[in-house]
Amino acid sequence: MGYINWKKARASSLQEAFWLVKEYGKTKRNLSVARIAELMGMEDESLLYKWMKGSMPVQKLHSFEYVCGANYVSIYLASSDNKLLIDIPTGKALKEVSVMEMQGAFNDAMGLLIKFASGEAEADETVAALTRSMGDLAYHRENVQKAEAPELDFGEGNE
Repeated sequence: MGYINWKKARASSLQEAFWLVKEYGKTKRNLSVARIAELMGMEDESLLYKWMKGSMPVQKLHSFEYVCGANYVSIYLASSDNKLLIDIPTGKALKEVSVMEMQGAFNDAMGLLIKFASGEAEADETVAALTRSMGDLAYHRENVQKAEAPELDFGEGNE
């Protein structure tokens, strides 16, 4: 498997969402499936493999995503119900780089939308780009609202 841009990664199926979470844990936290199962309090990794095919109990989902450090399954479940999830901002000062990244992503999404309208782009790719842009805009909207009373960081967001 090639390089995965984790900021742009979006699952198009539940199994792909589980795979993305596992791969994130493997890549970013150096976790094997056996280690993920151990950190979740499971005795056998074979059950985790079974669950990653799409039958994980909902009470285990949060611990799976927490251990791996990614929430692609939750995002997929929300988006499959036509909902948009965003990270809750803490009201920190805006950086020019984040605004420029957002503008670039927005331009890419608009370009894909134009290409899709003329039949030159795939629907999945266009939807993923538009969803990312909507999430970025919603994040910055909330960040502006919280700018007057920023929250404490407590070391979160160090990855």
